[in-house]
Amino acid sequence: MLINQSILLLTFSYISKMPGNIKHTIIRTIWFAMAMLFVPTSSSLSAQTIGYISSDAIFQHLPQAVEARANLGSMQAKWLQEIKRLEDKIRLLRRDLDENRLLLSAQERANKEGALRDAEAVLASYRAEKFGPNGEFERSYRELMAPIIDLVIVAVNAEAEVKKYDYVFDKSSRGLPMLFANPEHDLTLDVLKRLGVEVDASELETRTDKPKNLLPESFPVQLSVDNNSTISLDPNVSLPTSVNNGGEIQIQGTIEPNPNELLDPEENKKSEESDPR
Repeated sequence: MLINQSILLLTFSYISKMPGNIKHTIIRTIWFAMAMLFVPTSSSLSAQTIGYISSDAIFQHLPQAVEARANLGSMQAKWLQEIKRLEDKIRLLRRDLDENRLLLSAQERANKEGALRDAEAVLASYRAEKFGPNGEFERSYRELMAPIIDLVIVAVNAEAEVKKYDYVFDKSSRGLPMLFANPEHDLTLDVLKRLGVEVDASELETRTDKPKNLLPESFPVQLSVDNNSTISLDPNVSLPTSVNNGGEIQIQGTIEPNPNELLDPEENKKSEESDPR
């Protein structure tokens, strides 16, 4: 009997909202428990058929997914640019207050401290609005990606049923690394074909150092400003950037998800205080 993918989808959607360390521990535990349940006994070994897919490769080649993550990347880049502007404003207000504290009257100092608190409140509100729980990013992700994930799940189930597979694993999963897999049981190409995507088998080679779940936390998105750059769609990640002469943000390189970086005000404050500017 095939796995109920809809239940898994809802489960991982809920787990994805948990803190990073707890979330990854739970996901690894779930996958390990599932693997143990699915290991066939000696009496049924010959009767069990197990296949696998690479959801990483599927999402990289499925046009709908490419378009969706590009749209998400554009949204995120725009919001991060505004966050950077607000952070720069706070940095200037704090520096002005620190440098002139002894020269200010009590009223002037109180006014500047109030302006700094107001600016920090605006930044916190904006972050929560865009990247907080059920924020605009999360809602947009669900709206754009959920239908695509459903399509992939349907295609995987259909392919497994036609080819009589009892179980289909995702080799892109973080929770259950696949140390070895017989290419004969790789259904990735067949699933893509079922989705209407013609891809040569050689194009399915994917990076193994950064696996992604069927419900990935982030996608690499190519930006027009720099064809060699990628952007993570993890809403908690603050991207390394620089500003060109035209005032546009340039995304620099690829980064690893850090679930505490963007939404931790204390860490950001420490970073700002250590900024030599």
